[in-house]
Amino acid sequence: MAGRHVQNTNRDHDDNFQSLVVIEFAHGLSAQTVEWILQKITDGQAVGGAELLACSVWDQNIGESLIHVGASSSRLLMAAELMEIKKYYKDGSLREISLADIDDFMGSDELDEFLTMAEKQKIILHELETVRSIEADNVIPGFRNIYLYKGEAISGHCLLLSCAITVSINYISEYCLSYHI
Repeated sequence: MAGRHVQNTNRDHDDNFQSLVVIEFAHGLSAQTVEWILQKITDGQAVGGAELLACSVWDQNIGESLIHVGASSSRLLMAAELMEIKKYYKDGSLREISLADIDDFMGSDELDEFLTMAEKQKIILHELETVRSIEADNVIPGFRNIYLYKGEAISGHCLLLSCAITVSINYISEYCLSYHI
């Protein structure tokens, strides 16, 4: 397709990448800003990133950018444990997910399907909200007059600048809910 550019930043180059959340950017937002946000999403948590899988789509003809965001099953399960998401244990009780005894939860025989689509999307949104600036991030690229401080969440700046207009959560039933970051 002429004018369309796709950049894949999946660290492990997973062929089974599943887009769980789509971030839609304001018309005409600079590619430099989108690339910076994409990098923050895929960077490791030690440097303020969300450590998620992502790929960007930029259509030069209309000036729109999208970032598709997903995560590996292990990353989703780790976050589910930290978020204290509850699932049914094999004895029928409802318990917080624990990776130490994951095999004792109902449905744990297929870990890729253990979490529901809604749970996976909730985790992705939570992780996107935890993206932080680091000391080297003095400003958001493309916005020289907006200063960042070490450890500051970038989601608030994206909302103020209208950088990321919506995060669309696409359900299999084609129902779409928009969440503003």
